[in-house]
Amino acid sequence: MVESGPSGGGRQEGVITVVTAVVLVGLAIFAFFLFYPPYVASETKKLEKEHMEGVRETFLDIQQMVSLMGEGESKSIEIPMYPRSSFLIPPSGSAAGISITASAGEKFGALAYRLSNTYYPNQTYVLEGGGVILEQGGVEVMTFDPNLVSGLYLGDNYARVDVEEWYVVGENVWMSKTGSTALTISCVDDDYEVYTGDSPNAENVVVDLTGKVEHENAWTEYLTRVRDELNAQGLNASLDGLKLTILGRVTGAGTKDIYYYKHVKKIEISVR
Repeated sequence: MVESGPSGGGRQEGVITVVTAVVLVGLAIFAFFLFYPPYVASETKKLEKEHMEGVRETFLDIQQMVSLMGEGESKSIEIPMYPRSSFLIPPSGSAAGISITASAGEKFGALAYRLSNTYYPNQTYVLEGGGVILEQGGVEVMTFDPNLVSGLYLGDNYARVDVEEWYVVGENVWMSKTGSTALTISCVDDDYEVYTGDSPNAENVVVDLTGKVEHENAWTEYLTRVRDELNAQGLNASLDGLKLTILGRVTGAGTKDIYYYKHVKKIEISVR
């Protein structure tokens, strides 16, 4: 007796099944390469934006932290050096770089954070003289104002003017890495260079940043706003380059009508 083999219909069904699987795999691969690049671009943009915003907020935290520190205090803060990773997203841009430039001569010194992006412009955040400056596309702006100069009209032609200068001291440092970096900031000096009690001690106050700062455009914009705010109180302020002069309500020579205070803070920054 001769046994019959598999029917022709069965063989055809097997072939159809294999062909269908191959077609489905091909369609899946096609769909992957069709939709993956836009997905990568969208996710990378989102992660880069998140990273930039995180660095911005970290510099604000550093500014606020230092402003509250007293002499002898030290505090640490983490700063991300790279956008966080996401599913199926390759790293973008380059690892950020941190530089610490110590004060030399009259200069304030600075902490700078440089990040490079794939889809967004490269950015640099700088803490200089107590202000936080953003550099992007050849433009620099004062993102978070310092407490460098403030004035208050007290009445009876008297005014109070406060000047606060921050200096970064210690060693120059440059580093670049992935992951996160811990910054340790120590306040090594926090004192008044000029202080007065019950009597005004100045005819005028001059704040001259010439030779003290690297980011002159950002500081000029800031000093211009300060000048306008002081003049709104009638304190007769003028600006010549980076030199701000405050005459107070009484502009004639020989009359001390300003309570002048000058506060100096020196910080040391280390990274690990």
